[in-house]
Amino acid sequence: GGDNSITGGLVLATVIILFSVSFAYMAYRSKRFENFIQGTPTLLIHNGRLIQKNMEKELMNQRDIKIILRRQGIHEFQDVAEAVLESDGSVSVTRKSDLIHEHPADNASPG
Repeated sequence: GGDNSITGGLVLATVIILFSVSFAYMAYRSKRFENFIQGTPTLLIHNGRLIQKNMEKELMNQRDIKIILRRQGIHEFQDVAEAVLESDGSVSVTRKSDLIHEHPADNASPG
């Protein structure tokens, strides 16, 4: 059988904590290691256009993206300025209309 003692449990907990602290420290010291462990954000939509290569890399299809957009009240790809798959698995979506409202002076016609 296995070791069910308190000492065995404490040793296991200590090893897990040491691994966790070691990984956190290495990620702090090395951007490359951090990207390997945590991943990097992936651009899925830019200016209303799907980025097929990135979707394939993330094993996502058009249907997956449509579901994500509908949950955020968006029904057309062309309404999206940018959609990014974050390293935590969530998708951040910026609507084109949000950009217009953020920078109204940029969109004013000269005059």
